[in-house]
Amino acid sequence: MEGLKNLSLGKRLIIAFLFVGIIPFAVNSYIAATSAQEALEKQIFGQLEAIRAIKKNQIKAFFSERQGDMGVLVDTVAALKAEGFAKLEGTQHLQKLQLENYFDERLKLMSDVQENLRYTGGIKAFTTAFAS
Repeated sequence: MEGLKNLSLGKRLIIAFLFVGIIPFAVNSYIAATSAQEALEKQIFGQLEAIRAIKKNQIKAFFSERQGDMGVLVDTVAALKAEGFAKLEGTQHLQKLQLENYFDERLKLMSDVQENLRYTGGIKAFTTAFAS
């Protein structure tokens, strides 16, 4: 402090005015920097929350679409299953008719054989030929 006492009054006043000006400037600068930092943090958190909400909605929409796709897939499988069973039933009915027709034809042929004298006479001649 003795160094200040040796200075002239003008120099002391200049140093005093500089301190009086620099101290409020430094305090104002610190307050401004702190409030700017807080404002930026609030803005960044706000943006992050907005992005989170957007992503949440996108994920919900994605799963909702997939759930709709699953419904369509279930309906398609049910339709294909019903169509397959209908075709199977039709095929079974057709095979049943074919078998019935086959056996009807064979029975008709057997009744024709019994009524036709040429066949019945041939069987008698055949059995007598082998009997001797």
